[in-house]
Amino acid sequence: MEKNDGSTGERQRVAQLQLFHQPRQGKKLLVLDIDKTIYDCTCSNIYRRTRPYLHQLLEESFKYYDICLWSLTDMNTVKFKVNTMNIGNSSDFKILFYMDATFSEMVMKQKPIITKPLSKIWNVLDQYGPTNTIICDDNPDNLVQNPKNGILVAPYYFKNFSTDKELQYLQNYLKYLSEAEDVRKVDHKKWKEIEMKLRK
Repeated sequence: MEKNDGSTGERQRVAQLQLFHQPRQGKKLLVLDIDKTIYDCTCSNIYRRTRPYLHQLLEESFKYYDICLWSLTDMNTVKFKVNTMNIGNSSDFKILFYMDATFSEMVMKQKPIITKPLSKIWNVLDQYGPTNTIICDDNPDNLVQNPKNGILVAPYYFKNFSTDKELQYLQNYLKYLSEAEDVRKVDHKKWKEIEMKLRK
């Protein structure tokens, strides 16, 4: 498996990840963004903050992936949202770890942008690497450093709660992707086209 060799300081920083469970042998890693991907914090109705089909997505994906959550907020806010979504202590799936804004990285493009470099994980947990890690996010900036590992999903707005099926489609695609030897060899820009064909 390919992996990045980080500096000692980098390893010490990312080693602060709190693992709630042990990584499972042979599983790929699914990195899920929180805000606007699976959660809308602007909703006053707590139930509708959670994107429809989230629990089904996590339960099905857990068969093939270890799962982590990454948000560009602080860790206390991450934990609050996890509790609100009721996904922290399920018997049907396990969240391996959480990541917050301290693990993000600024890069210069036309302007400075905040990104989520997957090397922050690979440099510490070497069972995961470019071939077996996928990140799902609604913000393309977060995927800039690992474009071939990223799935761009439509943002979630609670006003669409009754009709939103994005995670149902994503669940189907992730099951399909779990069979790939190298997730980078699948064109994730076409993930919805692929998923639609799977349903036919």
